[in-house]
Amino acid sequence: MHMDVNSAIKRILKTGKVVYGFNQSLKKIANKKVKLMIISKNIPKELKDKIEYYCKISGTKIFTYPGSSLELGEVCGKPFLVSSLAVLDEGDVDITELVKESKT
Repeated sequence: MHMDVNSAIKRILKTGKVVYGFNQSLKKIANKKVKLMIISKNIPKELKDKIEYYCKISGTKIFTYPGSSLELGEVCGKPFLVSSLAVLDEGDVDITELVKESKT
């Protein structure tokens, strides 16, 4: 599963549009521009709670990445931790499959 998720995220980054960071993500969620919110499994609880709250209000789906913030950062090609990633345009990736995988 891990590799398929990593491949999907890389394809989203290549063919779609994303926003990194907690504050930028919250703004986009509030404006209902986010198609999927991706959070790392070790995101701090207070950030996770806030993201979940805003996603619930806006009807935005959340995918919990099975790795750490460091691993998510590596998948994204970033030299820093990535705890949250807002997908504005999924490109050629079927994000409904990613969300289904998250629930299994």
